[in-house]
Amino acid sequence: MTNTRAERKQYRAIDIAKFVMAILVVAIHVRPFTGQTAFVYDDIIARIADPLFFQITAFLFFEKIFAQISGDLRQGMSWCMLGHYMKRILALYTAWFVIYAPVVLPRTWQECGNIRGMLLALLKKYWLSGYYGAMWFMTALLLAMPLVFILTKYLGSRLCLLLSAPWFLLTVARMEYCSITDGWQVAGYFDSAIYGIFGWYGNGLTYGFFFCALGMWIAYKRTLGGQKNDSRDFALPSLISFLLLIIESYVIRDKGLGQSFGAMFFLIPTSYFLLQWLLSVDIFEKMGEQSRKRLDCACAHMRRLSILIFTIHYGVMEGLQYLLGKYTGAVWNMTGLYLSVLLVTIGLAELILLAQKKIKWLHILY
Repeated sequence: MTNTRAERKQYRAIDIAKFVMAILVVAIHVRPFTGQTAFVYDDIIARIADPLFFQITAFLFFEKIFAQISGDLRQGMSWCMLGHYMKRILALYTAWFVIYAPVVLPRTWQECGNIRGMLLALLKKYWLSGYYGAMWFMTALLLAMPLVFILTKYLGSRLCLLLSAPWFLLTVARMEYCSITDGWQVAGYFDSAIYGIFGWYGNGLTYGFFFCALGMWIAYKRTLGGQKNDSRDFALPSLISFLLLIIESYVIRDKGLGQSFGAMFFLIPTSYFLLQWLLSVDIFEKMGEQSRKRLDCACAHMRRLSILIFTIHYGVMEGLQYLLGKYTGAVWNMTGLYLSVLLVTIGLAELILLAQKKIKWLHILY
């Protein structure tokens, strides 16, 4: 039975945020700045993008599922919807796997040196660890989303969230507080297992699982839990959490506690409250009908661009670095590289969207 209590909502702020986050993901890989600017932009602000991407993806998926439920989760959650979603991600992921094959295949051969090892490595990269740049996000979704779906369906939303939390806390302990946890004997066992299976801690189990579960939880509370959706309830918690994230980042850096800034404790409340605020705010509510229609078109365009920026930028970055080194022998200024990568990436994305109007199958790329 379909639950008609809520119409499908156009989340304009989410579309805009996804576009901004795609630009921040480029900064994570290019690292365009130096000194204090690099620390604030590359290592703190940009790091909010990954957990927020996972939560948004899970929220939008589970909101559709929960909107159709009028009774028990076990009976109401649709396997068909999960199957459709998984096929969509697999198609998108496989298309880009084929596009990047000329880069991935030679590198994998160099790593392995034999056909058998190469095939096993490619299977691992395809299913578990991500094979190129930001593509690990899609492998993480392929594991995390079915896992969250199954646990929510059979154990409930609350227990699913609770079971997912220790995995991310393990990632925090081993990535950002490793100078403390290196002395724990159990840490070595976890490292051997995680690196042996996934290749690193940024994967669908130790990273994507928790943030997808958090996105599911937000969808559950807003759809079935009767949560009031007032943006004023989330603005101040978002700000406070972000300030605490800044403090945590400085402590990690100044005390030499960790390896990177990709998995910090205060990424949890910062991304959680920020998503709640983005879902609740409507900064365009006083627009006229025609202006709102134009804005909706622009937001839909940004939504497509964000996916293409996410998938294209790493190849553009390596291509520009290669070309400059090969033909001039010079080295990029990293700020210039960042701006160039964004310009070329957005240009290519716009060309794909333009070409898709005539070549319909190109929609698989986004």
